[in-house]
Amino acid sequence: MPSNNMGLATINSSDFVSPDPINQNFEKLDVLGLDYVVEQGTSGEWWYRKWKSGRAECGIDAKQYDTMDLHEGLGNHAEFYFSNSLNLGAYPFAFSSRPFCQVVYEGDSAHGETDITFPMLGLHHSTSTTQSPDFWLMDFMPKTGMKPLFGAYVCGDYK
Repeated sequence: MPSNNMGLATINSSDFVSPDPINQNFEKLDVLGLDYVVEQGTSGEWWYRKWKSGRAECGIDAKQYDTMDLHEGLGNHAEFYFSNSLNLGAYPFAFSSRPFCQVVYEGDSAHGETDITFPMLGLHHSTSTTQSPDFWLMDFMPKTGMKPLFGAYVCGDYK
């Protein structure tokens, strides 16, 4: 019996389930040119989605870091205070080329979101298809005992 929505076949509730209706339904969707999710899930702290077209996206909604300080900058960057180098780890799968990666500062759970004067992130250039780039939290004022939260969104091609 076809569904009312797109004329897709439904599967009866017998113990034996034939793959034919499922395969026929995918053939109907492919003809429409739809880009549907072929895989999704979580891997460690990352969530991810892979699309039929070969595009993929993944992210971390909020990663809490242990206590850290912002230290005085050196050389030409003495006007800023920096965290140590941070990294969100390996992506949940390998991209086929360098993906777009945006890291966002989401506040400091130890001092409140308004305690940092003017937070900025510095991302290190990376061509990795498997590892998120290194980054630093920077501010005009020194801070001690921070417990910052960061999020990330990454998208690119996986095939």
